[in-house]
Amino acid sequence: MNNINFYSVIKRRFLILTVILVISGCSHSISNDEKRLQAIEQAKPVYASNAIRLKITAVPQLNVFNNMSNSCTILIAQAEKREQLDKLLANPVLLRNLFAGTGATEQILQLDNYVMMPGQSVSLHIDRAEQARYIALIAGYYPMPDSTHTRVLSLPLRLEQHGWWNSAWSAEFVPMRINLTLGRYAITRSDFSAGNTGDEVVFPGQPGQIDFPGQTTESSSNESVLRK
Repeated sequence: MNNINFYSVIKRRFLILTVILVISGCSHSISNDEKRLQAIEQAKPVYASNAIRLKITAVPQLNVFNNMSNSCTILIAQAEKREQLDKLLANPVLLRNLFAGTGATEQILQLDNYVMMPGQSVSLHIDRAEQARYIALIAGYYPMPDSTHTRVLSLPLRLEQHGWWNSAWSAEFVPMRINLTLGRYAITRSDFSAGNTGDEVVFPGQPGQIDFPGQTTESSSNESVLRK
């Protein structure tokens, strides 16, 4: 009888300990996710030379108007917040002035431009501005850029975990690679990637692409866009 009571007590204590460990494990998982998010939010967007590597390819029938190919200027704008770039893209007057080289760039940390010719392919190395977290690529198609002529991307972070049980996270901005194809009437393809094989890289706030383990790549296309 005493043996039965003894084993019953041991069993009860074992079950209690198991429940405690399970609850502790769940709490640890939530805490770890919070630490990870905190590392992303606290990453310092420092200046980095040649950290944005942009390859642009233009088709021979670029920016066609009246059945004639034309050049197309690309604006590359960097900002701290996504809404600052959205505000720029929603202002046709300001955009027109920026393409003309006369517009103010309030809240835009850095603005670069390049004139693409039909059939041309170029590789640009652009400095990442201090405090920059987002970049917009704006192609100056006739008569005025719209959503098919722009790409807004978040600048990538590499995450590293330190420790095992009570782990800590760190995050730092890393160079990114962008491949852009300029079609007849719109941007027909855009691919971007960052990091090396084995890296954990995130593009914070990027719709549809938040977390990428290993070497990361995202692409989109508007190859079906037709216009006369």
